[in-house]
Amino acid sequence: AFAAQALRQNVRPSSIVGLRSAVLPLWERLEPHWGPARSPRFDQPFMVLDHDSPIVPDPRVRPVGLDEFDTVYPSCVAMFTEEVGVDPEAGNRSGYRARVAQLITQGWAFAIIEHGEVVFKTEVGAATSDACQLQGVYVRPDLRGQGIAAAAVAAVVEQVRATVAPVVTLYVNDQEMSVGGTPVGSATPAQATNLRLLAANLGFGDAFGVVTNVTFANGNGILQGGTPFTSDFPDTSVQGSPPVAQPVWDGVLTV
Repeated sequence: AFAAQALRQNVRPSSIVGLRSAVLPLWERLEPHWGPARSPRFDQPFMVLDHDSPIVPDPRVRPVGLDEFDTVYPSCVAMFTEEVGVDPEAGNRSGYRARVAQLITQGWAFAIIEHGEVVFKTEVGAATSDACQLQGVYVRPDLRGQGIAAAAVAAVVEQVRATVAPVVTLYVNDQEMSVGGTPVGSATPAQATNLRLLAANLGFGDAFGVVTNVTFANGNGILQGGTPFTSDFPDTSVQGSPPVAQPVWDGVLTV
């Protein structure tokens, strides 16, 4: 029924995210009509942390101010391009800028900024009163491999649990060496295991299942696993950005 309604309404989502047990059967019904996905990720361990990390937090991490938008924005573009493989400004520059501004305004963007340059940054991409999901973890390329991300994420977890939601989640990609969006290159199975251990060292444990993410080129809507699909999602946009669906929590956070 969910697939039939999506096809009837002729809305092409940017991605479908949810438990593999839900996304794969849905995708089997949609792929013949929508064609191949640009970035199918069928094995993304979904990890959750309901307490502060045992790693000593980096005291330099703080919320980003809206007056720092121009400082942080290039790092957001760089992270998105590395992680997703496309330029977020292509075709809709104002929409992506508005989304970054929205996260900053909500107090969901965190960073280490030194001498006017971003050392580390991440955001809360979606949240309910019960849980939130980190996205876009980024360390400046010339500073990678120094352990900055671990202590910085530990600081974000501490602050987010105090101000946003008591449970923090992220995922580990199968196709790329990436934790919560921090790209390091192509991952072998052993490297992916190491990244999962890194998340575990931060205190994250495996959640209820494996998340599947199917991303499309030229999507024009948002499709969420685990919530009814409609064409009139609540508009939480700012400065002319496209509508952003409210997240839901049903064992995994879907965005």
